[in-house]
Amino acid sequence: MNKICKRYLRDLKHLFPIYGKKQRQYLHTVTESVTDFCKSNPGITYDKLVEHFGLPQEIIADYLRELDSNSLIRQANLKHTFQIIAGVIGIGCVICCTAYWFNCYRAYLHSIQSDPVFIEESPIYIDEQSIVEE
Repeated sequence: MNKICKRYLRDLKHLFPIYGKKQRQYLHTVTESVTDFCKSNPGITYDKLVEHFGLPQEIIADYLRELDSNSLIRQANLKHTFQIIAGVIGIGCVICCTAYWFNCYRAYLHSIQSDPVFIEESPIYIDEQSIVEE
């Protein structure tokens, strides 16, 4: 498949407002048709693809007209819900990381400002007589 056909299919894929299982199936059938057409016409141009199949916007508009409006609304709501959940998780991660690094910085400042603590260890001597007597 040449670059022009890939560009046409990429333009088509990017125009889907929601990309789910049904959309993948539809895009797969369109991809097969475009691929077969490109193989039978090796010197194809983008304009000839548009002339034969139509503009990508028209293909998507026809597909959306065929869809049930309730399923389209449900998919849009689901996509919106996932976006909200992803945003909340992202903000939560940013807050947690900020709190962690703030606490690390506070510990660093505390270690700089505090006096060093020295622990002196004195050797313990054991008498040989006390060991023998036991």
